[in-house]
Amino acid sequence: MNATEGTQWLARTQRSAPRVLAAWNRPPYLASLKTGRGWDALLVPQRLGLTVLHELRELGAPVEQIPVLEERSPPRPNFYILTKPGVSITADHELDVRLLGAGSVLKAPAPDSAIQRVTRQEHHYLWRHRPDGCGTLADPRSLTTALELALDTNRQEARHARARRQMFASLHRGADQ
Repeated sequence: MNATEGTQWLARTQRSAPRVLAAWNRPPYLASLKTGRGWDALLVPQRLGLTVLHELRELGAPVEQIPVLEERSPPRPNFYILTKPGVSITADHELDVRLLGAGSVLKAPAPDSAIQRVTRQEHHYLWRHRPDGCGTLADPRSLTTALELALDTNRQEARHARARRQMFASLHRGADQ
């Protein structure tokens, strides 16, 4: 499967695929997609989202196949991780974490749009992982677990300490050569 098939798949999840396709072909090259029609989206700040994706990978999820939309707008960027409906997450407004389920709308560019044709004046969205047409989505249970693990401060401190040790070890190996 490819990005063009991902575009067709995503458009078909909406009531009017032709309306979605038309929106993707005119400025600002965004379509308003209703969540809850085959998929929901977990909204998380980018930094937390990177950790959630890492935890999903650790849980054995096919992370590169799970659609992730990135919104690069100030004051801080966000990720929208597309998931099967059924995620049981309580919104945390302090952390800017919430689930976009039935009744929510997500603005998104076409998965096969070339980033070069869209300027920052038009919008700040891009696909970090594009839908590929297979309909692969994050598993709700795995996504919930990954979010819980990502929010576990002790686990994150241990990961950061391990990363620092690895970085310093590689720096020392480079200096010894």
